[in-house]
Amino acid sequence: KKLSREEYDSPADVFVNISHDIPGAIVDFAKEKDVNLMILGWRGALRSSLSLGSNLPAAVRRLQTDVLVFKPGKREKYRRITIFARMGSDMRFAVRTARVLAKEFMSEITIMYVVPDKVKIGMARDMFQNSRDRDMFEGLGLEVKDDYVSINEVNTKLKDIDTDMVVMNYSDAGELASYLSRAKEERMMMEADYAVVFVKQFNTNKADAQYEDIAMMTHT
Repeated sequence: KKLSREEYDSPADVFVNISHDIPGAIVDFAKEKDVNLMILGWRGALRSSLSLGSNLPAAVRRLQTDVLVFKPGKREKYRRITIFARMGSDMRFAVRTARVLAKEFMSEITIMYVVPDKVKIGMARDMFQNSRDRDMFEGLGLEVKDDYVSINEVNTKLKDIDTDMVVMNYSDAGELASYLSRAKEERMMMEADYAVVFVKQFNTNKADAQYEDIAMMTHT
């Protein structure tokens, strides 16, 4: 019903699928409905291997579509959104996703460039000084900040800026879990107040996609 509101004008259908193969059911549904953006829910639990459960990675690996993985936070409004940008990662889809969310909630944006250690912060500043990540938010009237942090500072920085949401590449999900475990707070992500959005673009060479068929799926 929320998706069918006047401001969105998007028809929404509900399907119930009963299957013992959850990843397979998700992949089959995406193919059957010709979905080009799949949104999956994640409760936030980390396995001992620092993976995001068992069903979720299997589904994301097999889906031939763009994917968003969402873990809800404890806050209803997202006034501060943090984008994790790891050196060497293609951040275009993550930045585009954050832009849509920031426009909806009129959020303050922090682009957090994460480096292995403090020694490389200077190199990161030189590398990203001409980055066009900030340009994606032009015309929205939003405050956009840059920050450069080492791995072991991530938790402290997130607390300092009191972020409401973190947006990052799905390929870096395991590394984020590693950040948390290094800080000896392996369960922090599940218990944190902030929401998390992981993004994965199926074809990184394509032009910006126009999503006509979007599926949101959760399982019990």
